[in-house]
Parts: sequence; structure tokens; C-alpha cells
Amino acid sequence: MPRKKDTITLSIPPGTKEQLEAIARRLNILWGKDPSISGLIVAIAQHAVEVGKPFTLDSNQVNALRQAIKALNDAGRIGESQTILTLLLERGNLDASIRQSLLKQASKLLQAWRSQIDEYRQKQQPFYLFYENSQGEELQYTVRY
Repeated sequence: MPRKKDTITLSIPPGTKEQLEAIARRLNILWGKDPSISGLIVAIAQHAVEVGKPFTLDSNQVNALRQAIKALNDAGRIGESQTILTLLLERGNLDASIRQSLLKQASKLLQAWRSQIDEYRQKQQPFYLFYENSQGEELQYTVRY
């Protein structure tokens, strides 16, 4: 039994077919070894891919976001700082050196707070611990020895 498919005919300016094929190839949407314009259109319709200008940041914007990350981290708002870091790394269209620097910074965020807590524990110094559980409830603990 043959599958039913909808068909459409597109009237496009010269060169557009090649541009669509290039986009499909870049997104690895292929029919065999060839780029698939039909597959690209389906992916767009299903919101599986995003089209448009890539999200890019200039050096001033990256520096401003880095300062925001540091300020959030210093204020103990690690979750928010990691959200910004993740956004930058996933969507920032960054050059390799900035990406590497941000990856290092991401790994240091947790290490810095863990080191601070370990230091408090070794000195048996009391401290406050703020925690948000999976239900979104914010909990506050006082740790004493």
C-alpha cells in the first residue's frame, strides 16, 4: 500500500535551490548522500531546526556577560551563572579561544564553591547553605559543628 504524501510546487528565484541544498548539507539533512530540500522543509515545519542569523556576540558583549557570570557567582547564584555560561557555549557562536576560556570558567565555578565549603568544614566554621530542590523550593540550612 503506497504512502500518501502531500506535494507542493515552489516557484523560487534562480540560485535558491543551491542555497537550500547548502543549508540542508550544513545541517546534515540528506537523502542518501545528497542534500534533501524536502527534508529541510519538513525539519523547519517540525521546529527541529532554526533558521536565521546565528546568535553572535562581539567582544564587549562577551566581556559584559563574563562580568555578569562572575557577579552572580560571587553572590552565590551559581545556577544563574551556569545558565548564562551554558547559553554562551551552546548558542554564542564563539571563536575557539573564548570557548575554551568559558569551558575552564564553567569547571571552576563548582570547584570554587566546593573548595570554600571544604575549607569551612575543615575549620569547623558554621555557614549557610541555600539549596533549590527539584520542585523549585528554596531551602536554607545552617551548618554548625
